[in-house]
Amino acid sequence: MEYLDIILAWLNTNWRAIIATFSLCLSVYFARQKIGHKITLSYQVNLGKYSDEQINKLVISNRKDKTISVWSIDAVLENDIKLELFKPDVPLILKSGESISVAPKPYSYLSLDGDRFKPEFLFGKIDFYANLGNKVVKCHDEKVTNSKKNNFRIATKLTVSLDGHLYDESVRFVLIYYFDGKQQLAFFDDKGFIGNEWGRTPNHMGRGDYTAENIKEMLENYGYTQLFSNYVCLENSSHGKDFKLAFKK
Repeated sequence: MEYLDIILAWLNTNWRAIIATFSLCLSVYFARQKIGHKITLSYQVNLGKYSDEQINKLVISNRKDKTISVWSIDAVLENDIKLELFKPDVPLILKSGESISVAPKPYSYLSLDGDRFKPEFLFGKIDFYANLGNKVVKCHDEKVTNSKKNNFRIATKLTVSLDGHLYDESVRFVLIYYFDGKQQLAFFDDKGFIGNEWGRTPNHMGRGDYTAENIKEMLENYGYTQLFSNYVCLENSSHGKDFKLAFKK
């Protein structure tokens, strides 16, 4: 009982100091919430069938007690290569504690110093940076390190499409056909699969070393030469950049 009396007496004498100290701690905490920036970022990777592996979703969160404007989001790969992931037409406004999900513009593949570039988005080292207009802030992520390097090489997005359909060099042939007055595109890839707007039988050519003549025979054997009002088959002749006519109806 004696110790309790001593504690109560001490509290009674020093309660003003205790309250002042507690208030000071709260003031420091809330001040720190407004000083600097803390942005967290998570991302999702898409493994496209006719385009390279790429980041297709970003979730950006403002962890400070103040509003920020996000002008762009960049990724730095392996402490060396900068890739612009997302740049809105107008800055994104994030209030305190607010999060937003954005979708970077898709592309076919990347080029670096004129050569094809395939980064490891799932297992490679990636740092994310948010451009806030007057300051670039490193985002907090499970893969973030304390790298300060700024002399990055720039990875360039290259988008190759045909009638709005993205593809890369894995597409060997494209069949543009008309069914019930509607144009559709079928992609034939280097493993023999048939996809994109096909959705018909067969969905595979049976082997990977097929030719345009094999596609022509398939169309005849399955009755598509009669079912489709007209069609044209194009062969990818220059690694995804150009096509030549293989055959047509």
